[in-house]
Amino acid sequence: MKFEDGIYPDMSIDDYHFSGGISRSSLMLMRKTPYHYWHEKISGEAEPRKASPAMVMGDLVHTLCLEPQLYEERFEIGPDLKKTTKAGKEAWAAFEKNLDGKDAIKTSDYNRAQAMASSFRADAVCSTILTDATYEQSIYFTHELTGLQCKARPDIWCGGIIGDLKTTEDAAMRSFQNSCHKYGYFLQAGMMKQALKSVGMDMSLFVFLCVEKEAPYAVAAYPMSTEALEYGSNLFDVLMAKIKECQDSNHWPGYGTLELPLPAYLKESKE
Repeated sequence: MKFEDGIYPDMSIDDYHFSGGISRSSLMLMRKTPYHYWHEKISGEAEPRKASPAMVMGDLVHTLCLEPQLYEERFEIGPDLKKTTKAGKEAWAAFEKNLDGKDAIKTSDYNRAQAMASSFRADAVCSTILTDATYEQSIYFTHELTGLQCKARPDIWCGGIIGDLKTTEDAAMRSFQNSCHKYGYFLQAGMMKQALKSVGMDMSLFVFLCVEKEAPYAVAAYPMSTEALEYGSNLFDVLMAKIKECQDSNHWPGYGTLELPLPAYLKESKE
């Protein structure tokens, strides 16, 4: 399913996921190796992936924080039972058969997600950014250097300000910096800057709004620095160029052959 370039304010998350266009998650596959990208996006051999419990929890928190009116059509609380027993497994399987596209959650999941959402909305910075914002709009755009279509879906959008909600184990600065590198959050921000440019807007601020997954559900706001944003934008261009190169050559290499050095920590242990 392909959409023309532009903004789609009412597109469902399912339509977005199953549509054409290169997303941040696709680029993260390319960052791993071109072969991973090819297998997942081109080969037709990849098995559909079921959402993990962590992914469902993340979607639940996003919904309760940003679009609580959509909770009932997206989630269903399952029966309180022990899924470690045969009877419990059978009862849960029967419950899942009648979900009609909804995600199954436990009462404890709902209660924790509600606590996270309450902490998030009570934060002064978060509540200010949420004021007059729109949520989960889809943007399709053509990458200038390669001519390939990309897509992005900002969590929170208010003029030139983009807010992105992240649930995390540790919202402290150093820990979240590591998460930004590991999960491609710098890339995400750089990609979003070019997405807004494609619709004639300058991104004046990109801010990560983090809420921890455990009590007391502390919140942190991290505006992206100019240096970090430039890094993400450059990484976006590099990965897009790599996709274009692989497409043109029809060559999608894996890890390759590299000499294996001794890890630095083992060198230190010899001293």
